[in-house]
Amino acid sequence: MESWEIEARLLIQKAMNDYGRCVDTGRIELLAELFTEPCHYDMGTDAVLESHAAILERGELIKQQFRDAPNFGGRVRHHITPVSVQFLSETEAKATSYFLTMGKSGPDHWGVYRDLLVRADDGWLFKRRVVTVEGHSETSHAAQQSLRK
Repeated sequence: MESWEIEARLLIQKAMNDYGRCVDTGRIELLAELFTEPCHYDMGTDAVLESHAAILERGELIKQQFRDAPNFGGRVRHHITPVSVQFLSETEAKATSYFLTMGKSGPDHWGVYRDLLVRADDGWLFKRRVVTVEGHSETSHAAQQSLRK
């Protein structure tokens, strides 16, 4: 493995970790900065977001909905598996990872992230992120928000 690839894998992992932390803490502005402009961000709601402004608008709405949801009680935690990365070039990579979202009552929903990332000046950015929710608990707030199964 060449040194550029080691660095790239670490920075892609950082982007994944930063994504989870931003979602969990409601830092929507920082979340939007993890994406290219324009972008393709399908959160599993059939509403594809294609810009930072769209991420900010939808993110604030979702943040409020989850903050007020009894199953989350103001707290959500995404657990993300190690990332499988396939480099298309030194500046573009596909990545796949699994996630489990926990709320106050335990597991809420889970699924897979499929990403296309590109190299930026100070790291890697999501150019395309597709979230597929593969399952959810019976009391899942996310399932009530029309997340695809």
